Amino acid sequence: MEKHKKRIILILFGLLAIGLAISKAICSLAEVCLFIIAIFEIAYVKKELNKSKFYLFIPSVLFIIYALSGLYSLNYNSFFIQLKVHSPLIIIPFLVWALNDYLEKKKEKLIILFIIGTIFSFSCTVIYTYLPINWIERLNNPKLFLPHTLNSPGLFGMTSIFIDRIQLSNLIGISTLFSIYLGFKRKNYFFLFLPIILFVSSLLLGGRGGQIALFVALIFILSIIITQKLKHYWIIQKTYFLIPLTLISIIITLLFLFSIKNVPFIKERYSQHNYEIKMFETKQYKPEDLINFTSVRRIISWENGIELIKKHPIFGTGIGDYEEELKKEYDTDNYNLPINHHSQYLFIIGSAGIFLFITYLVSLLYASSLFFKQKEILPIGIAFLMFYLVAFIPDAVLLRQVDCMSYSLFFSLLLSKIK
Repeated sequence: MEKHKKRIILILFGLLAIGLAISKAICSLAEVCLFIIAIFEIAYVKKELNKSKFYLFIPSVLFIIYALSGLYSLNYNSFFIQLKVHSPLIIIPFLVWALNDYLEKKKEKLIILFIIGTIFSFSCTVIYTYLPINWIERLNNPKLFLPHTLNSPGLFGMTSIFIDRIQLSNLIGISTLFSIYLGFKRKNYFFLFLPIILFVSSLLLGGRGGQIALFVALIFILSIIITQKLKHYWIIQKTYFLIPLTLISIIITLLFLFSIKNVPFIKERYSQHNYEIKMFETKQYKPEDLINFTSVRRIISWENGIELIKKHPIFGTGIGDYEEELKKEYDTDNYNLPINHHSQYLFIIGSAGIFLFITYLVSLLYASSLFFKQKEILPIGIAFLMFYLVAFIPDAVLLRQVDCMSYSLFFSLLLSKIK
């Protein structure tokens, strides 16, 4: 019985990992089933839990912050909706904590399944992008019940089939980091080759936030790995990882600049960005153009978010009232645009206030200190945090189900490897 239960738990975690890039429904179903099993383990089996591993709930700090801000929210309906949206932040760490014994020695396999799912999703995206237009029209038939509504390809990169393009871009970034980590750890050339494919995939897909976050995270993961490999050299010992950090930073920056100038998809996207900014600054745009100026909409979102914070700096609006209060800022900016959440940081501060935001940052610093105590996971742990710290700047990524689940799952799995 115990053997079958372990197999079921591993299958469900596998579905959760591989389903992130393919189907939100699969992820949700796996999450619910695992939650039921975890409650059964605690309530009926009376399984002894490792109470010393409460640091697995570090990803849940943000959920607790939002819940606390709800105490002074007036719109309780919106408050509960937001708690539901962010529920993976507390449910998934709970699952990893409660079922951690069943995951021992299988966590890397879950990561591999996640990488496989991401590659499969992107491969289907590439195939779809180059299909004849009449085939695309057939695929748009609602009777086929594809997981994600298909749109015309070619708008600022490829169109993802299974999940939103921006979400897939973030998943590709995380997959790239995990491939590098597994390649060096296992000394497996296949995993060291995978990051090249995934890196190119990120460039082709066109999500700028995920691309920039990946560039920054690559600097840290490669610098730390090289430092660990060369630590016996005197010059590395004396300068810690400053030399690798500097060299890798230069290489990655040059690669990024080269991509902007020479890679068609990236060049087109960043040229569009420069064009939008120029038109906005010189006021040569037509009002109806703004709806398609994604860079300008991001700037307007930041401006409105900052204005909101100025009015509610200490405690924020309360997460239940944030949307309504932000709408008031949008109503007075004269741009006639729909509300956009284009910064996770502004969302946290605006809804919960500066002090609770600092609490969240402290929790991330504590997680970083734990990673530094564990040499094996230090490169991927720091790179993972750096990826999201950068991705949080241009987008409120945790408002999206897939990003919220992936952040919670892999953050918790990395923390669970701390001994």
